[in-house]
Amino acid sequence: MLGVALVVFTAGIGVAYAATVSQDVTLQVTAPGGGSTRNVTLKSGSSFDSLTVSGSTMAFSLSGSQSVSLTSSSLDFNNDQNVSSSCGSLTVTASQASTINIETGGNCSGGGGGGGGGYTPYTPPSPPATTTPEPEPSTTESTPSSSSSSSAEPTPSTIPPPSSVSTETTPTTPVQTVSFPIPSTELELGMENDEVTKLQELLASEPEIYPEGRVTGYFGELTRAAIRRFQERHGLPPVGRVGPLTLQKLTEVYGNVTLPPAPQVTEPTTQAPLPLPPVTYSQSGSVPIPTAELDLGMESIEVAKLQVLLAKDSSIYPGGSVTGYFGADTFEAVKRFQARYGLPTVGRVGSATLAKLKEVFDSE
Repeated sequence: MLGVALVVFTAGIGVAYAATVSQDVTLQVTAPGGGSTRNVTLKSGSSFDSLTVSGSTMAFSLSGSQSVSLTSSSLDFNNDQNVSSSCGSLTVTASQASTINIETGGNCSGGGGGGGGGYTPYTPPSPPATTTPEPEPSTTESTPSSSSSSSAEPTPSTIPPPSSVSTETTPTTPVQTVSFPIPSTELELGMENDEVTKLQELLASEPEIYPEGRVTGYFGELTRAAIRRFQERHGLPPVGRVGPLTLQKLTEVYGNVTLPPAPQVTEPTTQAPLPLPPVTYSQSGSVPIPTAELDLGMESIEVAKLQVLLAKDSSIYPGGSVTGYFGADTFEAVKRFQARYGLPTVGRVGSATLAKLKEVFDSE
């Protein structure tokens, strides 16, 4: 199942399908019979086949081991399946009800659980009557007049399908989802292109696969670790690169699924800024030498020390960015340093490169 990003279902109509909630979601419903808007929290960990929010009603379909937990600060919950609830809390499992319609009740003051009584059974939406469309109003939107009679808002039991619902006084906010394309080429560590971006967007939709969620277009260590988790989950060899088998499995898993947008991280495609403590110079002008081995994709104060040293020579590190992130620019700068001093040009900082850094920069 896919994680659902934090969204708000307003008091109009919202629909979600086959989801497991990875964080709390706010549902906005109206009081039964109309009136004020109420906030209900759909708790993290809830799962369902479908959810429809329509006016005052929250309709769930459940199967297998799915369950739904709702909370509210001080409201009772009523339902049409007589599932008991406590003040401000209701939990429903698929074993109790495969479909259930829920409304908020009156204020409660805490205490023991209540029954599911006091609920008018929900009537599924009926198709709208065939009528002659009203003339379009002027381009300036206005608040509907109370004198309107033929276009009055339908009651919850006769709400037409979402495509033909009239605009309410307060516009509703639809649930926004996007479909991500599937990568079409083999990918591996160090690559940087649009196909990597597609891959990262897919992986970021599942926090347990790609918890960092970085969408940069650069295939670094974090992306390789995410690919390994994906491969382990789906029974593939966890090699950390995207070959034909992994491409096929990505298409199988994500090809026909509409995913919530991946969290976007404002980050350059090569060097990612990182808040770091200052790298201080001594009175003699020397800079601390890194003490740990470093490699592509790492992010630390040791990387920042390395970048400060390399930036002293613009022919080695022309970009000169001190970010604390070991990206492609730093990788190329290390290779230039290694070439200049007769070391293997591998682009990572091992023991031999650390010794040469100390030798070169300690003498300055």
